[in-house]
Amino acid sequence: MTRPSRLNGSVKGSFSKRYEELQRNVIRHLVENPADRGLLPAFNPSANETLIEKNRKVVQERYSLKAYGDRLLGIYRRLAATEPGTVSASNADKLLGKFLQPRRFNLLRT
Repeated sequence: MTRPSRLNGSVKGSFSKRYEELQRNVIRHLVENPADRGLLPAFNPSANETLIEKNRKVVQERYSLKAYGDRLLGIYRRLAATEPGTVSASNADKLLGKFLQPRRFNLLRT
């Protein structure tokens, strides 16, 4: 079998930073062709223990339930401390148009 060029070296580096289409193609290909899984670089956790520990701490400090609660409480406190302003309606279509852009949607950031 000829191996696709998208698997030859293109999976090196941070997989999460690759385009989602490439990720889908690689995953789909590896599901359909299990023998090609050997093309992926080996993952050696012991060689990455320092990085894994650093990432664990970052996740715990920034993304834990407590960290999320602290950030949310801070937002509520700042909001409660502000003086109410004039309420006006926004153009819903214009507002949604700024956020509902599928080409900008990235599952890895949600």
